[in-house]
Amino acid sequence: MEHSNTIALSLSKEHNPNYLCTIVKIEMLRKHPNADRLQLAEVFGTDVIVDSSTQIGDVMLHFPIECCISEKFLLANSLYREKILCEKLGVEAVEKSGFFEEKGRVKATKLRGLVSNGFLMPLASLEKTFNKSIENLEIGARFDTIEDMLLVWKYEKPVERMKTGKQYRRDRDVSELFIEGQWRFHYDTEKYENNFVEINDFLVKAKTVVISQKLHGTSICLANILVKKSKYKLVNWLYKIFTRSDAEYRDVWSSRTIIKTPVYKTNSRKFYEDDIWDTVYEQCFKSKIPKGVSIYAEIVGYTQNGSFIQRGFDYGCVLPENGEYQPARNYKVYVYRITETDDNGKVCELPLPDLENKLNKLGFNNIEVVPVLKTLSVMEITGKDANKFIDSDRFESEKTAENLFHWIKEDKEGLFNMENNSRWCKNKVPEEGVVVRIDHRAWKIKCNNFLVWESKDLDS
Repeated sequence: MEHSNTIALSLSKEHNPNYLCTIVKIEMLRKHPNADRLQLAEVFGTDVIVDSSTQIGDVMLHFPIECCISEKFLLANSLYREKILCEKLGVEAVEKSGFFEEKGRVKATKLRGLVSNGFLMPLASLEKTFNKSIENLEIGARFDTIEDMLLVWKYEKPVERMKTGKQYRRDRDVSELFIEGQWRFHYDTEKYENNFVEINDFLVKAKTVVISQKLHGTSICLANILVKKSKYKLVNWLYKIFTRSDAEYRDVWSSRTIIKTPVYKTNSRKFYEDDIWDTVYEQCFKSKIPKGVSIYAEIVGYTQNGSFIQRGFDYGCVLPENGEYQPARNYKVYVYRITETDDNGKVCELPLPDLENKLNKLGFNNIEVVPVLKTLSVMEITGKDANKFIDSDRFESEKTAENLFHWIKEDKEGLFNMENNSRWCKNKVPEEGVVVRIDHRAWKIKCNNFLVWESKDLDS
């Protein structure tokens, strides 16, 4: 069997769309205002700092912030710090070294006052790593795997590893628990700047764009859905014979990736000392969710033991005292999505502006909807009044999504508080960013100051 001499790119089964390597062509370069030997390359509408050897037309690999790069690639291209590189190679000295630490993590750091939104390497660095041809590789290709080797993945904080038992995560088949089509984890919200073409297609068909605040907390999903009456196939088979149904409606709740409902929770893995998802369900949602309704929300503030849910981000909450832990005081719940699922698995999603009325009708107390910062008609963005929102000299209809991105990032009118301290927190912490919603899809835009803060927080 002959082996191809060209590099094979692919996506792993568990890939995260926000942490992929992309082949890009440098089309815009400008001088760094504070450094003679550095330049700013525009990639996905954001600046990536490169050295003076980079030229317009160069084809490069773009690695996003907070991804990890494989050891094989970093070694082949001498990208580790000298000490780490020498230890890994078993030598006393090297001619060339880089700046990567042991984990190979791309951090958001400021170089001479400006943030680099990712890391760029020449496409030839793949050829150097794998000793194969790169001639067949296309600009725009996105991947995390090369030649069956994972090249890039999301960096995550170390957490206590589960020692025994199952954990029902989003990457497991949950059909053993729920009726097909009933339960859905929230999808990973992709970065806006990676999806200009797709967003432009949505704008052609949409009527409005809703821009809401992005909150820095922890996710919770809650639903009253059809579940199997038993974990055991034989028992469910008997139920179906004698009762004509092996299903019943039951409340289920989870973190972003792990089912937390006690009857299904068979592992002891924890991120917080107390299981805040159980507490929020008991205090705010128990016996209140109608059949078929799924609620997706962000929990912010403090945990029951007085720790921050996210370090420093208090969102106006106060520390628990005297053993009391109350919603709207010690923590807050902000709903950002509600869906309704019928017995056949057909899903209807409510528009964000309708969520407040829905919550009021359902009688939820101490629950809020994520703050809406601006609602625009697509005509305002793409029509004759577009220059109200986007610099008229930069406006092109085929680049509407990209222009909207720049308008939000630059925030000349101060609508989104970009690059400032959070308006919602008493503590001095940066605003995280915004979420842009078109129809029932959403994309996130993070502030540069938050990206730098997040990298430092992960370091600590």
